[in-house]
Amino acid sequence: MKIFKSYIPMKKIFYLFTCCVIFFSGHAQEDIILTVGNEKIPMHEFERVYLKNNRPNMPDRKSLTEYMDLYINFRLKVLEAKNRGLDTLESFINELSGYRDQLAKPYLNDTAALEKYIREAYERMQKEISVSLILVRCDPYASPKDSLAAYKKIMNLRDRIVKKQEPFEKVAREASEDQYARYNGGYYGYSIAFRYPYELETAIYHTKLNEVSMPVRTQYGYFIVKVNGIRPARGDVKVAHIMIVVPAGSSQEKQDSAKNKIFDIYRQLKEGADFTEMVKKYSEDRYSVDANGELPMFHAGQMVEVFEDSAFALKHPGDISMPCRTEYGWHIIRLIEKKPVGSYESLRKTIREYVMRDKRANAATDAIVEKVKKEYGLKVDWSKIKPFYTLIDSTIHRNDWDYEKAAGMKEPLLTVGDKVYTQYDFAAYIADPKNRQTIANIEIMTNEGFKKFIKEKALDYYKDKLYELDENFRNIMNEYRDGILLFNITDQEVWSKAMRDTIGLQAFYESVKHKYMWKERMKADIYTCHDKKTAEQVKKILAKNQNNSITLEQIALKVCKDSLHKCISVKSGIFEKGENAVIDAQKWEKGIAVTPQDTVYYVVVKKDVLPAEPKKLNEARGFIIADYQSHLEEQWVKELRNKYPVYVNKELLARLEEKYKSQ
Repeated sequence: MKIFKSYIPMKKIFYLFTCCVIFFSGHAQEDIILTVGNEKIPMHEFERVYLKNNRPNMPDRKSLTEYMDLYINFRLKVLEAKNRGLDTLESFINELSGYRDQLAKPYLNDTAALEKYIREAYERMQKEISVSLILVRCDPYASPKDSLAAYKKIMNLRDRIVKKQEPFEKVAREASEDQYARYNGGYYGYSIAFRYPYELETAIYHTKLNEVSMPVRTQYGYFIVKVNGIRPARGDVKVAHIMIVVPAGSSQEKQDSAKNKIFDIYRQLKEGADFTEMVKKYSEDRYSVDANGELPMFHAGQMVEVFEDSAFALKHPGDISMPCRTEYGWHIIRLIEKKPVGSYESLRKTIREYVMRDKRANAATDAIVEKVKKEYGLKVDWSKIKPFYTLIDSTIHRNDWDYEKAAGMKEPLLTVGDKVYTQYDFAAYIADPKNRQTIANIEIMTNEGFKKFIKEKALDYYKDKLYELDENFRNIMNEYRDGILLFNITDQEVWSKAMRDTIGLQAFYESVKHKYMWKERMKADIYTCHDKKTAEQVKKILAKNQNNSITLEQIALKVCKDSLHKCISVKSGIFEKGENAVIDAQKWEKGIAVTPQDTVYYVVVKKDVLPAEPKKLNEARGFIIADYQSHLEEQWVKELRNKYPVYVNKELLARLEEKYKSQ
């Protein structure tokens, strides 16, 4: 399966977005302003395209009549591309499909579902909830047997807490498979939305104070949740701190020394010491010292709880906390800024970005799949998947499985609207590594791959329907389609042709070479000297060496006392009039001259004066090719206008001219 391009070359961008035109198919009852070959363009379409490309502030804005002429040329080229079958090439189909997939992305989340999750997240952000957790790990693709075993284990742990009244902390330390629970008793403190996987977050916000939830499955396994506390969200806070590190396992002497030091710093601050200076002098947090102790703004659940509580307890910017002890050491905190939870309108964009990064986005996409199922029909036959459990073997994990083994398997697996996908279609799909999970169990891997297959084909069907249902999507897709065709046909007939057609290029050059003229030129050497005396010496030396056999190094040895090249340099070339000020100051004749200019002296050896003449092909190749391309395009358009009939409804065009003449 080919991977679609995810970029548009710059020349294509120009054609896709400066042309910005669409081909009309339908609207038989509307006024037709233009007919090109067998294509009919309604007036409203031409008007839309004209306004899109001729806004009032555009410097190259065209009149309707001028634009109509350009538009006809465009439609002729696209029509020719279609008639040559360029729109049936696999490369074109793949490229257009790639653009379609990019364009469709914003449409693949059900708007109502997405809004629901954004609103839900905002409501959850109004509360901070303190939780304790117990985890029993279970692979997300575990077999039903293993999943059941993990579920029974977590239920037994819950029963110990709920029915046998064992402390949650004790059970967590003994049995939780989260390594941190061994020393924190499963306690995770306060946090708000987006800290945990969505399923776990939902369980947290649905569990009442001091109660223990039923098991909830996440990608990590099964969790049970105990809610320890609920409070209004405190918003965000920004602080700076001074830190004295106390490494884990430090001796009592080290701990006492750190405590004495932090309280001495606190005393100095209370006596008027500058906080920033104290940070630079004492703080041992190497990550924040260079920022004057400042930390990024944070909210509940992002810092150690003791640190958070001390920070949020400060009321006014500039307030300083008492020293507080965390597992990392001692801190003195200075408040910089406090921000309450913002309004829904101010946070909506940020929340949406978070939503799009977790399972909520999948749920919003799943809503589109459900929409396809209800409105267009989606039928799945899971029984036809079973043969793959034995047909697929371990070679698939080496990307070496031959899906042609399923060549004769034509039973329908999936029907989406009017599209039917067979077992063989799925075999080709699952053989591609990007379409499957790395799961050792073949049966589970196949089932997961089929779920993905169902979702992708449903979304593909929806993308196709977007073309019918959404006018903006349809317009942009048509612009892409025509733009790609225009680019490809123009490349064949103009750009690449001009580069390949050496005989035609030479003939074109001969017919227009008078346009590419050199002005009068001088072939010369320009010696730059630091003073007049050196310049006169150089002139004498050069006058004696008319055959130009002496080198710059040899001249320098004679006139420079300090070192080579220190007092003299040379520039040689053929200089066109107006190109070089030193040359322009000369009499245009052969000879040697000394010319003072600014603070230096120039010795000019005028070897030859060349008359004005046409540039050779290789001397102006870029300009000549550009003009040749314009020539080819002009000839090509003439051929197309002779090949295809063009009719403009002048009455309708005049009506539009009258409508926009004052703009």
